Amino acid sequence: DGITRVLCIGNSFTVDAVEDYLSPICRSVGKKVIIGYPYKGGTTLEQHMGYINSSTAIYNYRKIDEEGTHTAQASTIFDVSLKDEYWDYVVIQTDHNYSGVYEHYFPYLTDLMNYVKTNGKNSSPKFFLYMTWAYDASSTYKDFPLYNNDQLTMYNAIIDCAFRAAEQAGIETVVPAGT
Repeated sequence: DGITRVLCIGNSFTVDAVEDYLSPICRSVGKKVIIGYPYKGGTTLEQHMGYINSSTAIYNYRKIDEEGTHTAQASTIFDVSLKDEYWDYVVIQTDHNYSGVYEHYFPYLTDLMNYVKTNGKNSSPKFFLYMTWAYDASSTYKDFPLYNNDQLTMYNAIIDCAFRAAEQAGIETVVPAGT
């Protein structure tokens, strides 16, 4: 039908990327795209798997259709978004606080990918890993000490983790928002 379907799994950073950039850019070049994203702010990969495994109705499932119309369903389980469309692409992003801490990626990243392949309408979507960015140098985020309160340390950790995690999970494309 000429429409590309993209499921974005992440948190508020994902919402920003989808609503502010991906959808408008696609529409501006005439690309028909449907974007779905189960939203729960601050969610890590581990938390996503916990919500999925317990069928917790914690997500606000947001969707932008090919015309740019936004819809939302409150208090849904993950499977509502997963089974809504035949997703061609699945973009995964972990919480920015831990995006430079490698142990926070596994086994959750591959568990999430396997869940999507096993339970979605498309058993072989193309996966992307969305790389977040480092905190501002003057950040007061509670988790900045994980990076010695240093922006460059966090930046380098995020780049290292994103590319290593993508390789380990068999994801060919990292969306380099962090750089």
